[in-house]
Amino acid sequence: MSLDDWVKIATIIGGVATALTGAATVAVLWYTVRITRFSKQSDVLLQCTERFSRVWEMRANPQVVADPIVFYERFWSLQLDQFTHWKNGFIDAGVFDTWMKGRYREWQDNEPFGNMKYRDGYEKVIATWETPKFKSFMLELHNHGPEAAYKWWKANRD
Repeated sequence: MSLDDWVKIATIIGGVATALTGAATVAVLWYTVRITRFSKQSDVLLQCTERFSRVWEMRANPQVVADPIVFYERFWSLQLDQFTHWKNGFIDAGVFDTWMKGRYREWQDNEPFGNMKYRDGYEKVIATWETPKFKSFMLELHNHGPEAAYKWWKANRD
């Protein structure tokens, strides 16, 4: 073989090696993005679960029972955050659906906590919020259930 043949072979090998390196880099980048997103989803779920536990534990505090608006403010603030995380893709649809079925059931039952019923707590807390998408989603959820709320969301999301 001549020197020109060796140069051609080396050029081909170099091109193939460059292409393989590029493909490997893209694969590693894709994998890193997936792992990072999964990690963020896990962090968000853990944070929401911990907040829910802290909020729910407030129900054992006699001062909170006497003035339940404090509970409802924290509870609905958490619900808004969960909604925001879900619409941004950081909460799994199945997990969010379980949470929303709970909100729908609680709305239907309208149980009192202290001297305030569930619906009154909701109305008093969100009355001044500037969150039209959340309010509309929750209105649809409360009036017609989770499936209707998701259908509304598909038609009205950003």
